[in-house]
Amino acid sequence: MHSINYFRTANNWILATQALTERFQQLKASPYFPYIVVALAVLIIILLILWMRHVVRRMRRRFRGSMMGQAISMFKQAEQMVNSDEFIDRPRSLNGMDKIYLPLIAEDFPDLRVDQLGNQAQNLLLQSYQALAAVQEKSATGQSAFDELTKKISSKDSGPYYIASFERLVAEHAALGENRPQFEHVFVHNRVLSKYKKHQGKCVIEFQFAVEAMVHSERYPEPEKLQFKDSLRYQFLEDKYLYEDAKGDAALMSFKCPNCGAPLDRSGRAKCAYCGSNVRALQLDTWLPTELLPELWKQPYRPPEMRRR
Repeated sequence: MHSINYFRTANNWILATQALTERFQQLKASPYFPYIVVALAVLIIILLILWMRHVVRRMRRRFRGSMMGQAISMFKQAEQMVNSDEFIDRPRSLNGMDKIYLPLIAEDFPDLRVDQLGNQAQNLLLQSYQALAAVQEKSATGQSAFDELTKKISSKDSGPYYIASFERLVAEHAALGENRPQFEHVFVHNRVLSKYKKHQGKCVIEFQFAVEAMVHSERYPEPEKLQFKDSLRYQFLEDKYLYEDAKGDAALMSFKCPNCGAPLDRSGRAKCAYCGSNVRALQLDTWLPTELLPELWKQPYRPPEMRRR
């Protein structure tokens, strides 16, 4: 029974093949045969293109789901964000450590107003940019440049330590020649407390600022709006003028008892709490700025097209 069905099936295939061969011969003899062949070839090519497109899309979806694909996608998004106008106008992010350092400062210096000190630091930063512009203007006319430092920077808010370090900074800036950056329309977006450190008896507070300015140079006079970060450092120093006003009385230049060496509090009490010695501790809680740490002052200015190379 199975052999009979097999022969019948084989006979049907033979008859179908013969019929297709006869039909193909008739089409081949037809004047439309070349057009039919071209149409079939075009149809096959179209089907191959659609199939390859489907395969490529499927492979692309798989690649996007992989770690490499996600990394490339994140890189492209970051590049677009950096080159966008919204990112350029956005203030630079700062390394704010206020929540960590403020409790430590309050414990060591309970009477210190950090916000007030920060406002003073911000004003001094803006005064420093004004002084730098004045120095550049005086240098261009051949006049004495460093005389403008003490005029533009308030001696009450700065002090000799800051002015000395600022003069060195301006000298390094001038050494850049025609490539030294020049700043106009300086604006501070934000301010944070970025550092509080105690080392070898010294206490340092550092503020960080998100600054915006129009920057150019003598060589590249076309101004460009830039966002950058500057820092200004304060140090806890003994007030030598207050010490000299004491006229040699039993004033202390440190908060330790001269008899037993025990630490003294800053309440100004007349006796040591440990040995009972009579002491007179001056209130020397003086924070003075010591150094400006600008991001762009020591770097030669280059326009955007040169920085992308």
